[in-house]
Amino acid sequence: MANNNAGPRPPLEENFQQNLFIDYCITNPQNIVVLPPDCHINNIENDNQLNKITVDVVKANSPSFCYMRINHISPIDLSHHCPGWGCVYFGVILPKVQDGVFQMQNPDKAQKVAIKRLSRSIVNEYLNRGGNENPYKEIQRMQTIGDNHHVLGIYEALQDEQFLYIITKYCEGNLVPWIFQRRDHIHEKFGGFAAVYQNILENVEYLHRNGICHRDLSPDNCMVLNRRIVFNDLAMSFRIPPGGITSRTGGFFGKTAYLPPEIVSGFHYFEASVCDLWSSVVILFNLLTGEIAWETSLPTDRRFRYLVLAGGLSRIPVNERTVEMLADEPVTSDLRSLAEICMNLNPAVADLLEGVLKLDPNQRWKTDQVKNCLWLEAFRQLG
Repeated sequence: MANNNAGPRPPLEENFQQNLFIDYCITNPQNIVVLPPDCHINNIENDNQLNKITVDVVKANSPSFCYMRINHISPIDLSHHCPGWGCVYFGVILPKVQDGVFQMQNPDKAQKVAIKRLSRSIVNEYLNRGGNENPYKEIQRMQTIGDNHHVLGIYEALQDEQFLYIITKYCEGNLVPWIFQRRDHIHEKFGGFAAVYQNILENVEYLHRNGICHRDLSPDNCMVLNRRIVFNDLAMSFRIPPGGITSRTGGFFGKTAYLPPEIVSGFHYFEASVCDLWSSVVILFNLLTGEIAWETSLPTDRRFRYLVLAGGLSRIPVNERTVEMLADEPVTSDLRSLAEICMNLNPAVADLLEGVLKLDPNQRWKTDQVKNCLWLEAFRQLG
């Protein structure tokens, strides 16, 4: 629990350029030899035995491996961040055999990677205008706390004259399809909803132990890696100031569906750990129901009014306020459908949802209360 007596303070200052490790690279190099799998270079008698492989990118000095692009997996466009921002494409690692010589791996041993390629000029222009999403911050986080268990780690950060390359392990996508298309398979994949949330909560605690607030936690940033959830995209994260009460800096940024009301409404300070905990419980609601909780966490949003202000998330979802809200709703309305789902929630998990998702930050459960709630305690005893 934060020491509120410390008073609001801005996020701790950081010098990302000073603490980064970014090497220069060569793209589409022409002087690299790629050996077939299980082939020794001394057994090559002529160039016809070599695979005509195009290497995509390799570190300019003393590389330990290079990367070959996988063309049959479509890249992901990132223009929603900013026009021309970049893309994510996918590749495999080719380990080094000797200087200038690398080797393909058999399909069962090949290590896939994700390569985020960003336009340096667009990124720098965006940051010079005061943009909040900082890829250099993202790299620094992955290089310092990325362990591929709580936070996605990084193989290398590379750059050439045009692009910045952030190379990470290949993940099986994020939580979004598990919420909206594959909920019936969550138990066989992860061990159930409580297991997924326990994992997410562990990740939140890991960040906070390292003094970091994610600030942009959502299903998009929860990646599936080795049957675990790891956090990704810490480009909006910040270092938590002493006491944890963080003064607002700059304009609004982030996802209104996952940030707590005090941030969305523009209140001049907020508690950093509470911000991430709120986001984690909204994600839990998504997992349990297959529904978006609300578009904006404010009383102007009718779903927020129903779930939070009227008590639709409580152990007693049928009460005077919820009945009044539903009275004028058509039989087929989305709010009635949402109400029916909430009525079938496990009472113990309803306690957790209601405990954290309150309008007043001072009334919300803290992390220890969430960890020790009946729902998670029952999961741990059964596990």
